[in-house]
Amino acid sequence: MTSAFPKGWTVVTFSSDTKQYWLLRATDDAIENLTEVIIGKKYDFDINFDLSNKIGEEFGTDIVTSYGGNEYSNKRHEPKTTWDWNWSYMLGSHKTSLESLNSNVQDWKKFIYYDETDYHYVRMTKPMVFTEVAPNVYSTSVSLREQLS
Repeated sequence: MTSAFPKGWTVVTFSSDTKQYWLLRATDDAIENLTEVIIGKKYDFDINFDLSNKIGEEFGTDIVTSYGGNEYSNKRHEPKTTWDWNWSYMLGSHKTSLESLNSNVQDWKKFIYYDETDYHYVRMTKPMVFTEVAPNVYSTSVSLREQLS
């Protein structure tokens, strides 16, 4: 790393076969921009989710009403983006792949989600539940919530 190391998410992908050992070294100038390092496995969805996905926000605002009816608000933090996806038709091989993600991440590990525009630090809000809708055909849903950095 050098002083030209940019602020923000910098994602580097490589194969564990070619890069068996990792060493992270930064100069004094670059250390200003380095706040966190995540080493993990990249996961690409085997199939796209259904078109009925939802993107929303959870606001970090407390609203209190006084005895006189006046409302007072306190903004604790910026809104957190949420994503809800459904897969209504997936084969057993896709289910196996998502089960692996589900068991590794669960609802307590944070990970990076790339929405084709920006990187988001997220957490799964509930475990995936798979329903067999036909022989070797399954459905499930995923819910993610952005984590403030």
